[in-house]
Amino acid sequence: MKRILGGILAVGVWMTPLIATLMAQPGWGQSQESQVEILRLMQQALQQTQQGQPLQAIETLQQVLAIARQIENKQLEAFALLGIGRNYSDIGRPQQALDFYNQALPINRQMGNRSGEGVTLNNIGQVYSDIGQPQQALEFYNQALPILREVGNRSIEAITLNNIGNVYSDIGKPQQALEFYNQALPIHRQVDNRSGEAATLGNIGNVYSDIGKSQQALEFYNQALPIRRQVGDLSGEATTLNNIGAVYSDIGQPQPALEFYNQALPIFRQVGNRSGEATTLNNIGLVYSDIGQPQPALEFYNQA
Repeated sequence: MKRILGGILAVGVWMTPLIATLMAQPGWGQSQESQVEILRLMQQALQQTQQGQPLQAIETLQQVLAIARQIENKQLEAFALLGIGRNYSDIGRPQQALDFYNQALPINRQMGNRSGEGVTLNNIGQVYSDIGQPQQALEFYNQALPILREVGNRSIEAITLNNIGNVYSDIGKPQQALEFYNQALPIHRQVDNRSGEAATLGNIGNVYSDIGKSQQALEFYNQALPIRRQVGDLSGEATTLNNIGAVYSDIGQPQPALEFYNQALPIFRQVGNRSGEATTLNNIGLVYSDIGQPQPALEFYNQA
């Protein structure tokens, strides 16, 4: 059964302080009315991103991007580019994500925005991890990590540590994965990043599941799930539900496996996460195959 890793795309924890910074800068918009409209759009995009509404967030951020270019505000432009890239990554469109990140990166470097540079490097690493290029992913994460430590950005440091753990998990090095997850988890808690905490808890669960420790896996998933729901992270909730289903399937309990997959599937569809949808459809097919029902198995495989 295929589990889904909780990679963390650093944007929400960067959006909030940027919004505050821009509010404190006089004259960054053309008028008070335009400033109010830009802030409204930025806050709306942040909310949509955090609540697992990537398609709506992209639409909102495209409006921010157009305004930023019109008023020639590079900081605002980089913000919009990064946010659009993150949401494209959320819906399984890595090439579009890279296109926007690669526009944001030189702008952040040009402005000397080291924190923004670190965020963007992390997110590029995440894309390479998602498309199965672990070496490139590690190269970008290892560029991001010292920058984030240099500027004291603990939130994104923890996110990058989590994502490095994901790479090691992907390439079959569970011990190294756990070492990075266990560095990330207390930092997430220290900075009160509940979404990051949930992602890392879920990823620790994945490692235990992969090494055949199903009970420990369920314990970590069951810590992650209520946090996902509390923060309104629909994609993360669906990911955790899929992964709980995978544990039940692995231990020969097909009925609870199907129950969890069938909770995950409509959520993935709701948020437009095609990759997660395909994984869950495939997993449902595997359950039906395992219990000797080839016809429904084929139906789900053909959807996947």
